[in-house]
Amino acid sequence: MKNFKTIGTISAILVIINYFGIALSEFLLSETWLVTLMDEVIFRLIFTFSLVGFYFALTQYLNQYGFKAISRLINILILVEVVAFIFRIAQYYSDPLPGLILTIIYLSVIILFIAIGIKILNIKNDQMLNLQQLKLFVKVMFVTFGVIFIMAILLTTNNRIEFMNSVYSIYAIPYIFGLIFFIKLDNEN
Repeated sequence: MKNFKTIGTISAILVIINYFGIALSEFLLSETWLVTLMDEVIFRLIFTFSLVGFYFALTQYLNQYGFKAISRLINILILVEVVAFIFRIAQYYSDPLPGLILTIIYLSVIILFIAIGIKILNIKNDQMLNLQQLKLFVKVMFVTFGVIFIMAILLTTNNRIEFMNSVYSIYAIPYIFGLIFFIKLDNEN
């Protein structure tokens, strides 16, 4: 049980650093081939492993309370994230793939997370450690989806697409609550 908490904690920290790091690198570093390579390969690899670790730890937490259906949905989410990573790398090293493929993958991630989030919010189990903190993570993620969607529309209509990576850094906020979730699990045992 200790292992999945450690994996979740470390993964949440790496996800947070990645979201803030990409936004900072956009402002502090010029668009050189090295920065682009780091963003497209190294940062994406770390980010994908971190997301996989975070959600894997979450499945381990849910499995110990018998929520296998939610765990299966999270495993599908993990698989879709890995497929998205592979497509992003393929797109970087080869001719551009149709944007529709990545759009469908990203939309499926959002739909999966919404389904997972609704299922988590509907859990009523007084025996689960730190369930309220997990529900707070889900609620903050839903709010973040909404804020980023609105910001994306505003940036698109005002022709300010160059700030989109900075807007995506807002995704770090829910993972701060995810980090708190795993830290509190460590403290409760």
